[in-house]
Amino acid sequence: MSLGHIDKYKVVRETQLGYMLEKDSQEYFLHHNECNGKFLQVDDEVDAFIYIDKKGREAATLFPPKITIDNMGIG
Repeated sequence: MSLGHIDKYKVVRETQLGYMLEKDSQEYFLHHNECNGKFLQVDDEVDAFIYIDKKGREAATLFPPKITIDNMGIG
């Protein structure tokens, strides 16, 4: 699981609301609002952060967080 990490993901398809990203046969939803102003194409690779959305689902964002599991944001 990539939860809490920034990693590279491949855009595998576009939906009405956003994109589906994939890594290691796992798919994550990236809403258009979470694209940080980028317009994506199928087969693009993006650096995304995986988090739990307000409905308890795994989702992706292209907005870099201040704190990740790898970086506590101190200093």
